[in-house]
Amino acid sequence: MSRQELLSRIHSYWGQHLTNRQCGFLCRFIWYAYDWFGFRLIWEKFCPPSAQKKGDGNYYPPSSLFIWSISIYVALFGIANGRYQKHVDRIENRANSVIVLLSSSDSRKDAFPLIADAQLMPCPLEPQFTQPVSVFRSIFLPLTHTVKMDSQKTPTKIPNYPYEEGREVLRKTVVAYKSFLRGANLSKADLIKVDLGGADLTETNFSNSNLSEADLIDTQLQKADLEDANLEKALLLGANLDQAALGGANLQGVFFTAASLHLTNLVRANLRNSVFAYSKLVGAVLINSDLGEADFEKADLTDANLMGANLANANLKGVNFTDAFLSEAVLTNAYADEAHSPEAMAATLLPCATLYKAQLDSRVEEILRRKKPELFSEAKQIPVFIPSFLEFPLK
Repeated sequence: MSRQELLSRIHSYWGQHLTNRQCGFLCRFIWYAYDWFGFRLIWEKFCPPSAQKKGDGNYYPPSSLFIWSISIYVALFGIANGRYQKHVDRIENRANSVIVLLSSSDSRKDAFPLIADAQLMPCPLEPQFTQPVSVFRSIFLPLTHTVKMDSQKTPTKIPNYPYEEGREVLRKTVVAYKSFLRGANLSKADLIKVDLGGADLTETNFSNSNLSEADLIDTQLQKADLEDANLEKALLLGANLDQAALGGANLQGVFFTAASLHLTNLVRANLRNSVFAYSKLVGAVLINSDLGEADFEKADLTDANLMGANLANANLKGVNFTDAFLSEAVLTNAYADEAHSPEAMAATLLPCATLYKAQLDSRVEEILRRKKPELFSEAKQIPVFIPSFLEFPLK
């Protein structure tokens, strides 16, 4: 069908209802759609035009651009989907191998480190046929990016598009074997929202792992390695973290209610909005940690080292600061009673060992300087010391 034939048919059908201009516009719209989207090409393949029509000066070959574009896109989608499935099969085979190894008591200890290796295997973005952008991202974007933590000697390659189904299977596997996790190596593992409540995790290595929103209620984490781990919003109520290493960890919004953190290393940890109510932090090392807006109600911080710690806006009601070191700590807007009275705050800080160069509200500092001026003496400044089992860089 030529353009002129189409125009005459539109006039015959719609001429009584449309003006000539409207008929011409409708004709152009239908013709361009018919030609550009390949319908004319397909039609002429089945009903070739005559030689006379081809010789007509107004005839031009139908456009094949759309057909070629669709063909190329389908081919690219096939390549992207095949590449994605290849990586998925590889990850699933690795995960199945880990699960088999865990089922044997002889190989279980060596199998735990392989969980993180399987979770960190790269995978392209899953292509969606109706989303062309996903197809191109799946083929052309890099599979990993590099991350290096302070506690790591070598950087880690993190997948840009992790295979979440495989990760979830391995998380459930860890939960299923939680009674065998004592001393296990789960460094760099993805353990988001896992339920390990009540488990014995003594000396377990969780360094650089992701335990955000995990249930760790009443767990035994003595001497566990959690350096640079992500435990944001995790539940550690009643947990035993004595002598554990949490240096540089993200502990924002964590519930440590009634937990034991005797001699625990929390150097440079992010503890904003965390809850330490009724917890025991005797001798804990919190040098340069961020404790802004944390809740320490009736916590025991005897002999704790909080040099350079940020305690701005923290709740310090009933806290035991006996012989605690607070030199260079930030205590602005911290409070010790509902009325935010300076007298209550001063009474709470009075038993501590030093407040050398600490940032206090002016009224609180005035009361303390009058009652115990030696708190601000440089002689009270102590050298930085961390027991050997808590060693961690103090950057």
